[in-house]
Amino acid sequence: MPGRIIGVSVDAQGNPALRMALQTREQHIKRERATSNICTAQALLATMSGMYAQYHGPEGLKNIAIHIHRSACTVSCMLLTLGYRQLNAGFFDTVRISLDKITTSDTIRKIAEESEMNFYYPDDKTVIISTDEITTFSELTTIVEIFAKAAGKKSMRVNSYCDRSVSMKSSSGNLNF
Repeated sequence: MPGRIIGVSVDAQGNPALRMALQTREQHIKRERATSNICTAQALLATMSGMYAQYHGPEGLKNIAIHIHRSACTVSCMLLTLGYRQLNAGFFDTVRISLDKITTSDTIRKIAEESEMNFYYPDDKTVIISTDEITTFSELTTIVEIFAKAAGKKSMRVNSYCDRSVSMKSSSGNLNF
């Protein structure tokens, strides 16, 4: 199978273990000797996606999607209470926050880096934040703390998801979370 690398790792008990890692391109091989191409790379990604879906199943995927969306909604709600404006009309996992006259992206970046958080800063007055299936309440609290500190306001602890009902449009109808 092209694109496999065997490496040494450490297992959960701290013992040395061999592992096979798959790669999507053969950059380490001279061009004339490489046997795979972009189609192989895309096939590997498609296989990985299929296995992820198979492993989690329909209910698992739905629960993951609900968690991701509720996390993004919670970020949006909490930052609204601090006076920030959310620019996305609709969103799933990514919120676009306007800093308006409250602060600058440089200020947010400095505080975020101190907290070991990484956001995307497309310009001086906008911050983009994405959530995923492993986003925790602790991380949501840290995000709120960063924006509260930048605004000179008191932070709030996130212990639950935002309580407002959120609807997401799908091709088969509405999904209410």
